[in-house]
Amino acid sequence: MGVTSDDGTALIRLGAFQECIKKDINNPRQLALAIYHEYVHAKGLVVTGWKSNEETELDAWNAEHQIAGILGITEKGTPDEYKAIAAGMRKYSDKILAARRERRPLSPAYMSAAEEQDNRKSFEDYQGELKKIQEQQKELRIRIGERYKEITENFGPARETLGKMARWACAQPGQMTEVGRGRIQDAYRRIEEYRWFIDRNMNTVELAREDLDGCAEDLAVQWIVWAGSGKLDGLSIAELNAKSRETASAWAARLAEARRNFDLAYEYFGAIAARECSQPGAMTEGEVGDIRTYYLWLLEYWSLIDPTVGLVPERYSACQQEMVRQWLFWELGKEPARTSADYNATSRRIAAKYPVPPPPPSAPGENPGADPGGGGGRIDPKPPLPRKPDWDGRRPR
Repeated sequence: MGVTSDDGTALIRLGAFQECIKKDINNPRQLALAIYHEYVHAKGLVVTGWKSNEETELDAWNAEHQIAGILGITEKGTPDEYKAIAAGMRKYSDKILAARRERRPLSPAYMSAAEEQDNRKSFEDYQGELKKIQEQQKELRIRIGERYKEITENFGPARETLGKMARWACAQPGQMTEVGRGRIQDAYRRIEEYRWFIDRNMNTVELAREDLDGCAEDLAVQWIVWAGSGKLDGLSIAELNAKSRETASAWAARLAEARRNFDLAYEYFGAIAARECSQPGAMTEGEVGDIRTYYLWLLEYWSLIDPTVGLVPERYSACQQEMVRQWLFWELGKEPARTSADYNATSRRIAAKYPVPPPPPSAPGENPGADPGGGGGRIDPKPPLPRKPDWDGRRPR
């Protein structure tokens, strides 16, 4: 794998580098052994001078055997590499023993003129081979750069196509065709290429769903999962259309519920705020809990439907607006969570700033959240308080 000249120059042959990637690209053990082998020769040349060729080689092979364990080369773990070192030791031991039995001198350690010429020719041959490899590497780098550019340029349009397909399927469910299936498959392939070659910190689903929400996000994610598992090809067009109808219907119902409960929340807030503006200090822990639940419905509405809607309706009186705004600030986390005592203290402070109470509703039926008796009793949500929303914590886009 290498050669050391009598002037101390050490050359490592190309084969030592090629050996690194022949079986395991992360295994430089053979290269390390080649370098160490020639180091032993160079050290022997400086410290003691070379002995015979056979003895000099045996010293180097013995040195390889001593460090084999450090490099992870063992008789059981890497038997082929271990046997190669043992064979090198045995080869030169046998040569030394044979020469002594036959009473003939060992080979000189220094190269003859013919050997030097042969080594020079081998070196020149390797230089030519190395030049070819360098040219191949240069060409490969260019091709890889072009491929990376192509993958990057394809990623944006692929994700855009997937988003358009998902939005269209949600708006007009049940109209998928084989052409549409092909576009989904192509988009998946290009997005997966981007993840594999460019950004392995993301998974394909995360890359595909970015900039999507609601029905389109759910449908695009389902398509990507099917494409990744190979199931997309096996589904019929009827099954794909059934999934789009199911997803679109579920999201239509969810959005309708979000709108309804958004209105209920502000109706409830307005009723309690009106009572607290006229008769402050009547808040109960149950009402505080109801406010927190309805606040979650506001978050869902802002996330799914309209993130630009104002925090407090303009139809509220000034006292109601300040009251509800304070409650929502507390729930938004700008201040620590409060108890009914905190709410009542704030109600009294705010109501004192607005001595003229808001006019009472003309009839109990016009304000379902109001106390029919007009007193300071608990105001129950009407209709009944909805389930706590299945809000996933995403902020409005």
